[in-house]
Amino acid sequence: MIDTIALNQYDVAGINLHFICTHNSRRSILAQIWAQLAWHCFGVVKVICYSGVTE
Repeated sequence: MIDTIALNQYDVAGINLHFICTHNSRRSILAQIWAQLAWHCFGVVKVICYSGVTE
């Protein structure tokens, strides 16, 4: 996954990451927050993270 992000981070559209969790939306929300923070800290641009739940 990191190779794909590194190769495509400068695309016009950017990269959308979706974290989906079943039963417990907190896990997907925490994954979204940590991923967005990591991309920001490492200077990766145009990565947008989303979270969702199936139930």
